Amino acid sequence: MAETATETALNIDFSASKSITKERAPEGHESLIADLSSALDPRDRTFAAMSLGYLGDPKVIPALEMAVLTRSENIFVLEAALRSIAQYGPAAAHSHLSVSRIINHDSAIVRLAAVQAIDSFKLEPNVIFSVLSGRFMDPALSVRREVAKIMDELPAENLREILPKAIHLLEIGEGDKRLVAHLMSIIEKAGKESVEGISAVRQRLRDCEPDIRIKAAQALGRMGQSVKVAAIDLYGVVGNPLEEISLRRECAVALRVHRLYDEDFLMDLGRVIEEDILENQPRKINEILFLKREIIELLGDFGPKASKAAPYLREALKSEEPTLIVPAAEALARLEALEVLIDALNSTDILVMQSIADAIKGMVYKMKHSKRARLMALLKLKFAWVKEPHLLDSIMALLRTLEMIEQTERLNNPELFQAPVDFTMPLQA
Repeated sequence: MAETATETALNIDFSASKSITKERAPEGHESLIADLSSALDPRDRTFAAMSLGYLGDPKVIPALEMAVLTRSENIFVLEAALRSIAQYGPAAAHSHLSVSRIINHDSAIVRLAAVQAIDSFKLEPNVIFSVLSGRFMDPALSVRREVAKIMDELPAENLREILPKAIHLLEIGEGDKRLVAHLMSIIEKAGKESVEGISAVRQRLRDCEPDIRIKAAQALGRMGQSVKVAAIDLYGVVGNPLEEISLRRECAVALRVHRLYDEDFLMDLGRVIEEDILENQPRKINEILFLKREIIELLGDFGPKASKAAPYLREALKSEEPTLIVPAAEALARLEALEVLIDALNSTDILVMQSIADAIKGMVYKMKHSKRARLMALLKLKFAWVKEPHLLDSIMALLRTLEMIEQTERLNNPELFQAPVDFTMPLQA
């Protein structure tokens, strides 16, 4: 057990008593109980209360309960008795009514110990909520934080009643990192679609604590579609190179989860892909690459309406970073930027060609005849010099698919094949 306020205030050295207490005979237990109930010195009563918590004998719980119910008892004795009751956990669950009676005690030390005792009993969620909800806005930070932590573990249906309180605490500027994290989690669980809750969490994207900003971005990613009110804030963080990389990535994840498309920010996303990597630490470099990858996949999720970002994805194909090349090819395919993909096949990089071949595979049926013809010509040129077996197999599979489509169209639309295709002219979409 960590040093408590009681041990500190009364200067009790309790380290040696734990082993001594466990070795006491049953009549020794009676002596401790007698001290707890009748010793004149509060330090003796406190020592007795603390010692009874280490006996491992549930028969002493009623004596501890009596101490808790003594109205005029010293606050340090009360704290020690409550912590000892908590030591017995669910075995002392029947004491929760007695503990509940002092949950509103004037002393924050006692209230905190009472809250922790209630938590140790592992009661039903409804019972925990009914006992602790009144202390959710306790004036003492330590009590508020402990209550929020316990509430955070309850099912969402138990939390809707305190949702307005959680939003209020977040809005008025609650500053403790752990408490704020619990408040955002409660809002996320109990008010996924609450515009007020989302707005309160959204404000924390501008918090002075980096950890709180990251927690806010993560919470927004798990909330409902009303998160669109925070889209401009998420885009603003993602596009700001001065923000923490981890925060920018979490905001990008939130944008991706909710598919928050905004054409005005496409170029900002593209510029993130182009950002220079100035770090020299492997961990930092990986964080930046993962951010760029998240942006590339986000653009791919937007589909053809994000086609303006295709040039940035083309640059990612030239990056020589496997982390970016493969998702960039897939994203270009989802943008249906066939012209960019076909042009990129002129690369001599095996990974780039393989990624493009894999990306195009599912798109050949959507291509116009002119694009298929150009693609076939390029693939045949590549086939003449490529030696890598897996890439050769991919090119062969693509060529067979293209030839099959060509044969089908030749039968159905022979007029398409009467004029030769001019490969020197730019192809229309």
